Amino acid sequence: MQKPTLSPTTTSSAPTVTLDERLSAEKQVKTAYSTLTQRTAEHTHVLLSVHRRSQALHKELNKLIQELNSSHIEDDVRSSLEQRAEDMSNVAERHKMRRRTLLQHSTLLEVLEIPSLMDACVRCHLYNEALSLASFCNEVERSHQQSGSSKIIENVVREVRRREVDLRRHLILRLRSDLSLPQCLEIVTALRRLNGIEIEREQNHQVSRDAIEKNHAVMELRLQVDFFEARDAWLEAGCNNAFNPSGFGESSVTTSTAELLLVLIETYRTRCFEIATQFLAIFRTSQSKSNAPSDDVSLLSLWMSRRVQIFLGKLKEGFLAIDESAPLRDLLDATVFFATSMGRVGADFQALLPPLFETKLVDIVSTRWNNGCKEFSDSLSACRNAGVASSLISDSSSFTDAGESNIQNTLGAPRHLLSYPPLGRLSNAFLLGLNELRRCLLPGVLPVLKSLLQTFLTNVDAILQMNQKAVMAPGFKGDASTLREMAAKYRDEFEKTLEPFFKLALDFALGYEVVLESKVDNGDSAEDEAGTVEEEVTSAA
Repeated sequence: MQKPTLSPTTTSSAPTVTLDERLSAEKQVKTAYSTLTQRTAEHTHVLLSVHRRSQALHKELNKLIQELNSSHIEDDVRSSLEQRAEDMSNVAERHKMRRRTLLQHSTLLEVLEIPSLMDACVRCHLYNEALSLASFCNEVERSHQQSGSSKIIENVVREVRRREVDLRRHLILRLRSDLSLPQCLEIVTALRRLNGIEIEREQNHQVSRDAIEKNHAVMELRLQVDFFEARDAWLEAGCNNAFNPSGFGESSVTTSTAELLLVLIETYRTRCFEIATQFLAIFRTSQSKSNAPSDDVSLLSLWMSRRVQIFLGKLKEGFLAIDESAPLRDLLDATVFFATSMGRVGADFQALLPPLFETKLVDIVSTRWNNGCKEFSDSLSACRNAGVASSLISDSSSFTDAGESNIQNTLGAPRHLLSYPPLGRLSNAFLLGLNELRRCLLPGVLPVLKSLLQTFLTNVDAILQMNQKAVMAPGFKGDASTLREMAAKYRDEFEKTLEPFFKLALDFALGYEVVLESKVDNGDSAEDEAGTVEEEVTSAA
């Protein structure tokens, strides 16, 4: 039997595998070592730096150990460490605060937007929303005063306070426009809420109750004064627009001025009454329960007195362009209606009107008389200087008795005055002045007109005396004899006929009809010839 033989490959396989693994491991080791050597060479400076720092650290540690072991610097080191520990604690607190602030970032943005939001509310007339923001700022300020102040909150509150001033100015500016009672009430309510916010702010500062009540009364009074000042501006604006005489022609100055004054009176009446009713509706307290006068009513009385005086001043200024009694009568009626209307709010000023209108009426009548006196003097002077007497006498035979028609209870100028044109024109001017009384007769002018008539007669007599003295001078040139004769006739006619007629006409114009009838029945022949009316005197002149 043949023995089996072992193959050489089979017997040498185990050592071969072992040898290969060892060679592979050696190869990997060599590769790793070469890689390490390469990395070490690349980072030599890092390793050297680490080595140097480690040596320096060892030296510092050894030095620190030595310093700690030394007793003379132990307290300084301890205090330095405590200071550093405190600094670190402060840094940690600030870091914590920043983290907390970062968590409240959205809320802080809303708080920072409050001033601009309030400004937008003011511009859009959203007063309630703006006041709510101001009240919210008071609450925020009060809460932060209790927990601690914050610069952010202080800045926001300061900006909101500035917006409150702008809001107050805007509300008062709106009172200067044309507003109804509900609108005025809304604005005044907003101003009162604004005052309440200021009082609430004082409560945050722990002000005494008496001081708060006193400040509230002062604020309420100031609010009433601001209300009157703003409404005054509205009233003045309307009156300035109403009374603007520019743009009218010179031919219709009197009519245009009278119409403008009527518009001014109506504007004053409506606006003053509206302001007074608005004030009483808004500011009147519960005075009906007590008879004691309140401050708001006294303030209203002061305002009404001032406005009435200003109105009368404007009316007196407008009277300068009035030269007829007809528009004066219209102005009197409108002003009396204005005064009686204001009586419903306790401001009837009818007693102040007679002196103003009586003075103007006397001025109109005296102007007519003075103009006639001046024209009479100029006529005599012109004839005297020319040396002719033809203009001083006229033939009145053309005027027959058929053209004479007296109206019952009407007094006419003596008919024979037509023979003396200057005296006729003087009589015409006098009657024109009396005709102004027919349109607007006021009782207070009676004694003044009588005194004015006496002055007028004195002036006419002085003119006649001066004329007679001038023509009687020696060496007078021209138709001296006729002029001297006419001067004497003029004086005689004035004393016997014209002067009694003027006095009688004034009494008749003032309403003394009984006296007139007795005088007419018992008068002299010159007065019996009265029969012409004013138009005949004008045509003869």
